[in-house]
Amino acid sequence: MATTTVNGDSKPLKVAIVGGGPGGLALALGLQQHDHLEVHVFESKPKLGDIGASVTLSTNALAALKSIAPAMQKVLDKCLTNFGTTDMGPRGPRIYAGGGERCGEYLGRAEFARPVFASHNIHRATFVTELEAELDRTAVHLDSGVRGYTQDDSGVHLELSNGSKETFDALFGADGLRSVVRASMFGSSPSSEPTFTGAVAYRGFVPFADAERALGKERAGEASFMFGPGLLLLGQPADHGRMYNMVTCTTGHERWSHEKWTIPVEPEELRNALSDWGTPGDRWLELINKPGMMKWAIFQSAFLPYFNDGSVALPTH
Repeated sequence: MATTTVNGDSKPLKVAIVGGGPGGLALALGLQQHDHLEVHVFESKPKLGDIGASVTLSTNALAALKSIAPAMQKVLDKCLTNFGTTDMGPRGPRIYAGGGERCGEYLGRAEFARPVFASHNIHRATFVTELEAELDRTAVHLDSGVRGYTQDDSGVHLELSNGSKETFDALFGADGLRSVVRASMFGSSPSSEPTFTGAVAYRGFVPFADAERALGKERAGEASFMFGPGLLLLGQPADHGRMYNMVTCTTGHERWSHEKWTIPVEPEELRNALSDWGTPGDRWLELINKPGMMKWAIFQSAFLPYFNDGSVALPTH
């Protein structure tokens, strides 16, 4: 059904999207191209934005993004970095040893049976900014947190944090790790909540020129991994080669006690983690101990028994 009909008058179907991150905005971009849909995005923060990390995309994921809407190509042109292809086609990341006597030794490349290596990188903050620029200004409601929803035959009733309610024909929850929509759908059941994996990632960007000086042109110009006991270092160009994305992932953390799942980095933590990595570790520390680095808790999504409740839907795993 393309429209709802009230007293003989046809009206567009009203769709609410909770969450103004990359997923919610990309969905809004895809839906707003259809005249029979009236799209509204509700974001709890006073302005749209995203923590400055990057997303690496496979060939299939990139094709899926482009299929959302013609305007997506314009968005991608401004925030996509291609760093894993050559004249011979896609190739895997460079692999280095980490920790111990062989720390820093080049071990070769990851090889793939098919050319599916994720050779494209999106700068998340730029992606959000460019998506916002393509959306109808009236579609995004900032500083509009959501408490939950109810639904009946007349529609889905969204309760906002200011106490008001609005009714929609459909609702999609794109509100992340601590999803209010998911909590409304499943209640307070622990089985529907994400769990801490024991892994923490220290993430951030540095100017590409700094990475090139510290790591060398060959390594900085491509994706690379360093593996060591309980530790992984990942680096790759981002933001059209202007920046270098750095990820330091550590394991063995018993719990995450912070309310937020991202907090500023304490430099001493990184020094301790890389204490036996010698010169390669020192070069990495020189780069990553900069303002703006964040510590991310890695959570695992709960396995949900279903992803829709009537006219309300959640993203699948």
